[in-house]
Amino acid sequence: TRAGKEAVRKAHPELIILDDGFQHMAVQRHVNLVLLRPEDLREGWNRVIPAGSWREPEAALRRADAFMIKVGPKGFGLLRPSIDERLARFGKPVFSFRLLPTGLRSVIGAETVRDFEGEPYLLATGVGDPAQVKATAEAYFGYPPKKHQVFRDHHTFSKQDALDLAQEAAQLGCAGVLCTPKDAVKLGSMCTEVFWQFDLSLEFGPSTLGEGAKFSTWWDRRYDSFRLRLADRAEHEANYKARHEADLPPAKGDNHG
Repeated sequence: TRAGKEAVRKAHPELIILDDGFQHMAVQRHVNLVLLRPEDLREGWNRVIPAGSWREPEAALRRADAFMIKVGPKGFGLLRPSIDERLARFGKPVFSFRLLPTGLRSVIGAETVRDFEGEPYLLATGVGDPAQVKATAEAYFGYPPKKHQVFRDHHTFSKQDALDLAQEAAQLGCAGVLCTPKDAVKLGSMCTEVFWQFDLSLEFGPSTLGEGAKFSTWWDRRYDSFRLRLADRAEHEANYKARHEADLPPAKGDNHG
């Protein structure tokens, strides 16, 4: 709450995006995008913590404006029966997306490279789905990491963690330590030049709106509608303020209750 108020006061943003904001009921949201994994529509459906990873039961999905599933085009097609069974009743669009590596970037510098040129690498992850990161790395390089060091999701990296990773990479003859951008932020200045992160691009795939229906088109329409409502409200408030300062009666049809 304090950070949000400070951001609004200093930066006057037009748009605020909340990560994991779906459960923040005190915040008035204009759009709710619900992120789901393929397993959430299968064996993980409606499995609330501690039985699964969900923070709320399926009834909460009524608040969604759209569903976002992290899966490629082929996976989306295979998942379509589960999407129809689980999500169709909510009457909201379902979009697919995936993050694709485009290269490597030094964690502590601006240097970028295409890959490790066939050299071995050590993969370090502190994310919720380390297996997916490993699969992404293996598909990008064409070979698996020499070792995958898995930390718990949201792990707070220490200087000792960074030193241990660099030392192990050297012992294994690795060209570098590869981590996710999420982990790179936490490792930060504790890293050495052997630490690299993926450069990622976001690619949207098929949706339930039909072939060729893009998330960007849906989003632009929603956002334009919100901006029009915002402009109407600002005009209404300005007119009310002007009438109030002029000590004039409210216009017919106004309701300031």
